[in-house]
Amino acid sequence: MQTLRAAWIPKLAFRIPLRSLLTPSLLVVLACLTFFWRLGEGSLYDWDEGIHASMAQEMIWRHDLLTPHLAGAPHFTKPPLYFWQTVAAYKVFGVNEFGARFWAALAGVGVVLLTYRLGCEIFSRATGVGAALLLLIVDNLPYSHGYNLVSIGRMAMLTSSLAFYGLLTIWLAWRGERDRRYVVLLGLSVGLGVMVKNVAAILPLVGILLYWLLTVPLRKWPWRELWLAGGLALLIAAPWHVHELLTHTDEFLTQYIERNIVQRAAATIDTAGHRQPAWFYLDVIRKGFSYAWPALGLGALYAGYGALRRRERPFILLLAAAAVPLAVYSAASTKLPWYIIEIYPVLALLGAAFVTRVLTPHGGLVLIVAFMVAFGWRLPSARNGAPDARRVALAAQYLAGPRDVVVLCMRNNDHPRPASLFYAGRPVRYAIFRDGGLARALRDARYLLTDTDTWGASGLSGEIVCQEATQLLVRLPGP
Repeated sequence: MQTLRAAWIPKLAFRIPLRSLLTPSLLVVLACLTFFWRLGEGSLYDWDEGIHASMAQEMIWRHDLLTPHLAGAPHFTKPPLYFWQTVAAYKVFGVNEFGARFWAALAGVGVVLLTYRLGCEIFSRATGVGAALLLLIVDNLPYSHGYNLVSIGRMAMLTSSLAFYGLLTIWLAWRGERDRRYVVLLGLSVGLGVMVKNVAAILPLVGILLYWLLTVPLRKWPWRELWLAGGLALLIAAPWHVHELLTHTDEFLTQYIERNIVQRAAATIDTAGHRQPAWFYLDVIRKGFSYAWPALGLGALYAGYGALRRRERPFILLLAAAAVPLAVYSAASTKLPWYIIEIYPVLALLGAAFVTRVLTPHGGLVLIVAFMVAFGWRLPSARNGAPDARRVALAAQYLAGPRDVVVLCMRNNDHPRPASLFYAGRPVRYAIFRDGGLARALRDARYLLTDTDTWGASGLSGEIVCQEATQLLVRLPGP
């Protein structure tokens, strides 16, 4: 009998964790299906998606992983962590749309799973599952990447990675209340987040500090662990920043510090479309969560009541984590819809917590599942942002010889069209149209990637060998 009992103990002990893994395993399958379905189809969007894919491509061509380049020139819009990851994906999957988007989609899956884990720890399993499902709302409308987590996670953008590291910061802080060693690991999430999208990764940490300020006396703060976390974050993020500052001082200060950080906060950059009212992000959130947005608003009100009247620490944590980025981005002059997506996991947790508390955990989860089946989830469509640029630039890739110089010029844009750069599949020289820049760039060139407006205004001769909509590939007269 003792032998028989001993033989059963390992099996019984093994069945318990398998049962607990069922729910997250199902979420993994659903999240992977949602984010990776037809991920490599279609074409890259201008601008950011094409820029990120092209910069990783140029790292391979130049054998330089430290300094990002675009069209052969140093380009310091973002730190290089996502580009490094994309280089690795190119090595495995090839230089294509799937490789460019792989890490963004994987980060999206990570956001869903971490939301589930955090919801289970601070509320209940039903809340965790409900919040994870709300993040999988699919919107196939054009440009839905501006306000929808699934859409942005299916593009070669940095937002889903930033959301993952921000949520990791919140989860580590919550774990740190019971084990201060987790506070040290905040340096890991913040440091990696900074290497994805610079100072934007610090906002979740500011939210955590606000949460502690509201709930913990200063003398009881984990000061030692915070100093260690700061040292870890500097160890991760400082070397690349210092290297590029010393190596490319002028470009780094102008592009990375002045334009990408200071001007985005203090002035509106690039286009009038970036100027928006202070309540702009509330409308973005409404679109991003489709018909589920009322639950988020009621969840925020319910959380405010729980925080003020009952001093519930989970609600104080989530409200502080959401309030800081929302306030900062709303106050900044440059407003882009996807900036606010990093607080979507927190909003989903607030909405799911409200539903599962008002209707009981089981009833609330059933309601969320029913909503997702009826309205929220469907198979996403392929992203197809620049089919015209793709077809014409691919023609340049196949028609141009190894020694032929290919030039890209767009009359009404001082920046290269990045989708064309990516699909050309080779180093391309970019020319500015004005002040004779195009004529100088074409002196030894064989092909020109351009559009009908630029070509008509150039007064140059050549043969149009490929055209799609307004995009042209022109073969220039030989020397």
